[in-house]
Amino acid sequence: MVKLKNFVKYQIGRIISILAPAILKELETGVNPTKYIWLKKQIVEGRKAQSTKKQNLNQLQAAHLLYWQSEQGAKFYRAFEERFDDWFLGEHKIFVTELQKIMLSGREFNTILEIGCGDGQVLNYLSKNLPGVERGIGIDINGGIIQENTKTYSENMKLDFVAGEALEGIKANLDDNSLLISYGGVLEYFSGQSVKDIFEIIHETSNFSGIALVEPISPDHNLDTSFNSFIFGQENSFSHNHEYMLREAGFEIVFECEKHLDDRWKIIIAVSP
Repeated sequence: MVKLKNFVKYQIGRIISILAPAILKELETGVNPTKYIWLKKQIVEGRKAQSTKKQNLNQLQAAHLLYWQSEQGAKFYRAFEERFDDWFLGEHKIFVTELQKIMLSGREFNTILEIGCGDGQVLNYLSKNLPGVERGIGIDINGGIIQENTKTYSENMKLDFVAGEALEGIKANLDDNSLLISYGGVLEYFSGQSVKDIFEIIHETSNFSGIALVEPISPDHNLDTSFNSFIFGQENSFSHNHEYMLREAGFEIVFECEKHLDDRWKIIIAVSP
């Protein structure tokens, strides 16, 4: 049944791309993001289905990023604003309290970099509630949501928002004593190699750095025996063994736990020795 659904998605997306090349070009260039949203979504879903079938991980990552830079991604952020209260300040609140403990014990993180910052609520909250934070940089591939955030949080002088891809945004803004944040399902849209590259760049470039994440993983991902990333779920996203990848990059895990809401969530905080 899954194979049939993916085949149908691929065929619909392919047909739209052939019959409406102008819409395809708009999707890829970000022009007229609020027009023909349904058709553009079918193109993205078709690409994801094709990539999943061929196990082309780079192509699948590209399809995910295309979705999140489109108006569909912005609509998702706006539609699920309540997750901040229900999830971040609810079942995931331990993420904040553990970061506070680590920073109060003497670990300094002057700069927070949040990739996939979405509507900015998490970054805004952390900039005000983590001790010693001097600046927060929100990085998101969706230019529209970045513009909205810049206006919404204009009174918080600690914050800046940057439109662009995660790795380039990290390289441009990474300092010593930096903490990378990935909250609510961001790294799941990156291939295993891309996640590895992000972890290694931070460890090699920033002294006294840290990485804190809350990410979904596959219900059947055995983290004791399965170290490779693989495709899972209805979105065809990636399940990563984050702990293993962080240790391989040179980080020390100082906190980890699991929470179960709609999905299986890993909460992990790691620091450079």
